[in-house]
Amino acid sequence: MNKVLFMALDPVIVTNNLYLREFETDDAQDVYRFASDPEVLTFSPWGLSSLDSAKNWVEEMIQFRNQVPRLTYEFGICEKADKKVIGTCRLGIKNTETREGYIGFTLSKDKWRKGYATEVARALLAYGFDRLNLHRIYATSAPLNAASHRVLEKSGMVREGLLRKNVLLRGAWRDSALFAILDEDWAKTP
Repeated sequence: MNKVLFMALDPVIVTNNLYLREFETDDAQDVYRFASDPEVLTFSPWGLSSLDSAKNWVEEMIQFRNQVPRLTYEFGICEKADKKVIGTCRLGIKNTETREGYIGFTLSKDKWRKGYATEVARALLAYGFDRLNLHRIYATSAPLNAASHRVLEKSGMVREGLLRKNVLLRGAWRDSALFAILDEDWAKTP
């Protein structure tokens, strides 16, 4: 597999099967469809309870384009054959001085087990290292979310440890598994 799976045509990242693009106002209905699905949100503290909340969320994501410096890249995930948003992904810059960033992603459950999450994670890592010159990129995942762990590991990330009770999920504290990759590790990935 090629290390760089995308072609960046800011603000679009094109991979083998997908394109990641900036959100548009009319994406709210598509976002609401997967972001209100309890199965999709099993391990996530994020979720949208109404179409209005989805509209507000999309507008917030659109505002990230105006950040100076830009610290958050939130993309809608679309299959190449369709313009509908089937998921969302984020590359955030946590610290500009140490060049540390983080990634995260959510996909509609009808798109699970197609390799899309790994494709998205690798594209975000490539964008972060190759375009934004980051030094370290991390991701967190619920300890019981084995599918997410496989995606992160297949993307070249290494499990570094456990963050204890760092997420409040439906009224209870939850741990997070911590995964990361360094620029020097990324340079060695096939």
